[in-house]
Amino acid sequence: MGQKRSFGSSAEMYLKTIAELADEREPVPVTSVADRLGISTVSASEMIHRLEARKFVRHRPYKGVYLTEDGRREANGVIRRQRLWECFLNDDLSIPWEHVHDFACQLEHATAPVVTEALADFLGHPATCPHGNPIPTAEGEMPAREGVALDDLKPGERELSCAFIQ
Repeated sequence: MGQKRSFGSSAEMYLKTIAELADEREPVPVTSVADRLGISTVSASEMIHRLEARKFVRHRPYKGVYLTEDGRREANGVIRRQRLWECFLNDDLSIPWEHVHDFACQLEHATAPVVTEALADFLGHPATCPHGNPIPTAEGEMPAREGVALDDLKPGERELSCAFIQ
């Protein structure tokens, strides 16, 4: 019942960061990972090589890094834990929206899978976090986002969703 995850918080942060920076078409530059984590490129490269040895990422020298299927699933597990904690902290403990991310980031690394799923049950399996981001499934799949990203719109263009029409 006290299931454990396969590695520590540092590796989880790398996988989550790569997932957040990922673009399906392009590898994530190692420098971008290092910048986001506030560490040196050398340190980021060392951890990426360890993650590659565990088959969580594929590294292409001078191009960047991709998550493997296993890496994506692990990253989405971390994101799931974080976003569920954000829901709990905001909705049930009334912690202000702007503070829940940092607290949830600390809790995501200390949460066993059985606790994650109990939390999801308690919350009624929310689809999004308080910031509107989708919550990955228990199987590590990221639901597709609905709507149009702002960077896909041209200046002055508007996309109306059925949710806004009354």
